[in-house]
Amino acid sequence: MPSRHPAAGPSAAQAERILDARTALLAAPQRGAPAPLATAQVLACTCGGDTYALSLDAIAEILPARACVAVPGATAPVIGVSGLAGRLWSVVDLAAALGLGEAPAAGGLTGHLLRLRHLPRRLLLRVEHVAGVVAASPVADRPHRGMGAAAVTGYALAPAGSLAESAVLLGLLDPGLLLGPLLDSSQTGA
Repeated sequence: MPSRHPAAGPSAAQAERILDARTALLAAPQRGAPAPLATAQVLACTCGGDTYALSLDAIAEILPARACVAVPGATAPVIGVSGLAGRLWSVVDLAAALGLGEAPAAGGLTGHLLRLRHLPRRLLLRVEHVAGVVAASPVADRPHRGMGAAAVTGYALAPAGSLAESAVLLGLLDPGLLLGPLLDSSQTGA
């Protein structure tokens, strides 16, 4: 049996096995380490200088904003009603619903209208601008004050290059929480 010199080191095959074992060890989830958060496809839109996101499942259609008819006595943030596919739809302003400002006048809407689904009423949500669909990674579970805390269920990060040169923080909106007071009201206009 040939003896090896102690300073000779491992053979090429042994070195490869050692590197493979170290790579597997480093790649394996560590005990107590949080699992990586999955990305989700969301629709990003701007409102009042912030960027918010809705699950794609909540959106049925994106339309260019158009004039609607004001409804006397409608509960703020309802702008008015608009006809779509032979039915009347309540038009709700996102900024006003989040408490970020007054709703625009019914006759001169700009931006986009989001036709929402999975709600007990027909609602179009008016946003300043639809930025696009992005794969966002959740970053926090708890909302903070100042970004529509009641309707923001968490935050996600849109990667650099998807919406802007740098990463963008998105407030994740729950349409049911956002529009809950209107869904319970009989003055939504539709």
